[in-house]
Amino acid sequence: MTSDPEATPEEDVEVSEEPSTAPPDSEQESGEQEPSKQEPAEPTAEQQLAERTADLQRLQAEYVNYKRRVDRDREMIRSTAVASVLLIISRSRSTRRL
Repeated sequence: MTSDPEATPEEDVEVSEEPSTAPPDSEQESGEQEPSKQEPAEPTAEQQLAERTADLQRLQAEYVNYKRRVDRDREMIRSTAVASVLLIISRSRSTRRL
């Protein structure tokens, strides 16, 4: 199944729909709408819960990554600052000896 980027959700449903056992023209002749043309039903409570859980898990992962990055950056800044201070101290000692 190929997906057309400009396809509407209803078209996607038609493509993925399994063939029915009724004759193809029977639904159109009776004037009934095809099930794929109806608006999608409201998500169930379980679907909403699963979606919110996934959102929260994603948010928690983003926060953990943020904390790791901040801790890594903080350590890098600290190391750079210590190295700079030690360089200044070593230079000042070397100039005193001369």
